[in-house]
Amino acid sequence: MEWKPFAMKDPLFLPGSAHTAMATLPVSPAGLNCTIELFLSLDGGQTKIATSGPQAFTSTEEGVAVSLAVPIPAPTVGASYGVYIIVASGGVVIAGFQSKENVIVPVVGTPTVTWG
Repeated sequence: MEWKPFAMKDPLFLPGSAHTAMATLPVSPAGLNCTIELFLSLDGGQTKIATSGPQAFTSTEEGVAVSLAVPIPAPTVGASYGVYIIVASGGVVIAGFQSKENVIVPVVGTPTVTWG
């Protein structure tokens, strides 16, 4: 699949925390039954580390964007994750998007302290 780029701010998520992305996009024609899935990946979108799962929606009138709340859990492993969106209808992928920015999940290791 060819991923189309989209922009967002670099969010910082605590490991395992719950989040909701607001995705706004036009889909035509009106009345089309669709799904949107947002997921995080470390390997160019091949493996879904965290996913919203497919969320159903129906397209609105021609050219009018629909805003969708897409819940997703943050991974529990610290890393910089690529963000991907797949839009499908009738089980057929009609568009795929990759964010220009990443979701950052920081992890701080246990410090070593010595006293002088």
